[in-house]
Amino acid sequence: MKKLVFFILFMMAFTAISAAEPWSTQDKWLEVGDQLALAMDWRQTSEIHKLSGKHEMNSVLGLHPQQSSINLYFLGAGLAHAEVANVLHGKWRTAWQCTWIAIEVGQVQRNYALGIRLNY
Repeated sequence: MKKLVFFILFMMAFTAISAAEPWSTQDKWLEVGDQLALAMDWRQTSEIHKLSGKHEMNSVLGLHPQQSSINLYFLGAGLAHAEVANVLHGKWRTAWQCTWIAIEVGQVQRNYALGIRLNY
């Protein structure tokens, strides 16, 4: 967890000294899409935490993470994603965002197929 906190702080400092290209409307919508997909994965991971017969597949979190670790991980992932997107330009930003949307949506679909629903 210390590594994650260090990474988040590093990314924030790096972004503060970088000159990012202004965000287009497409960039903003892609970031919203990624953050929504990440939020769905966060919700499903929180459900996995409550189920005794299921375990987490994310090696960073471990098989049975505490809810506080889950919250910190996903908060950090969301911030780090936005920070990286902020320092990328043009097609690189778009590629970054689209790649992570696909990864997150794929994870949500796999969780759903395993019976992990988005219960709110």
